[in-house]
Amino acid sequence: MKGPMSGRRGGRVVTAVALLAALITVPASPANAVDPPSPVTNPAATVSGGAVTVTWTDNATNEWTYDIYRSDYTPHVGWSRFGLVNVLGPDATSYTETPPGPGAYRYQARPYGEGGIARVNPTATAFVDFPPPAAPTNVVATYGPAGITVNWTDNSDEDYFTIFVRTRPRGTTTWSSLYGVIQKDRTTILASGPIDPLTTEISISLASSYYARSSPTVRAAVAQPPAPPNPELITGSCTAPGGPCVATVTLGGVRPPGSSIGLRYKTRPNATAPWSGWITVPMRFTGPTMTVPLPASGLYQFGAAVYAFDGLTPSVWRNTTVKRI
Repeated sequence: MKGPMSGRRGGRVVTAVALLAALITVPASPANAVDPPSPVTNPAATVSGGAVTVTWTDNATNEWTYDIYRSDYTPHVGWSRFGLVNVLGPDATSYTETPPGPGAYRYQARPYGEGGIARVNPTATAFVDFPPPAAPTNVVATYGPAGITVNWTDNSDEDYFTIFVRTRPRGTTTWSSLYGVIQKDRTTILASGPIDPLTTEISISLASSYYARSSPTVRAAVAQPPAPPNPELITGSCTAPGGPCVATVTLGGVRPPGSSIGLRYKTRPNATAPWSGWITVPMRFTGPTMTVPLPASGLYQFGAAVYAFDGLTPSVWRNTTVKRI
């Protein structure tokens, strides 16, 4: 029994697959195939009195026409697909039109010829009575236990905000940069994780953005926490002539919020003996006064440093004067 696509020729059954294969041929590429025209370069757009003039450099030698395409911007939506708006003759290098109204427009001059359309079509953008969104104001970055929070005043009906965060170790010249997009109508964001302001320099900038263009960036005023105060050894006493002993150290100031104080000391039994290495006190402190147990009497010097929010990186150590305990 024959299938629905089978038939007979000279007593031979020709299947549907063989029949289709016999009917379908793949044309070979002609030896004289024509390349598409070369694309334009240096596209530019100028606006005068509501009219847009687009210019370009004609690099093609085999074009039949220059097809002019335009894309329109819709606030909070974005750019439309490019659509054909006019057809010019060969060797054209400019096009002028009055677009539908105020707004942002992108143009492409696409050379077309026997080989098709140019493979690459650069774009020129024109703004007709379409200023950028108003920049944010009162941009302030504040250190906190969770990281750096940026607050600002929103002054426009933007599509989104653009934020730039740069950091580098203090005393160095190379920045690490991050770029992000923030939802429209926001006025605050946590811009980074915990950063030690005493060892890391940070720069934050913010801009209001349309999909078409952005405001100038505004650099945030970074609210630096206070530097760690100088420690001072105020008392020391021993329960026996040789020890053990206890010392009380004060910082005499306000530590950065969310941070803790690390303490270390070095000691020697008298003025001629060598100093020990620095010995780190295992506990961290949060109050302005710290009481530290010591193994023996002798000469002591203490150092204090602020550990910021990550608890890992100390600030510069600041040392007390040498005192006998």
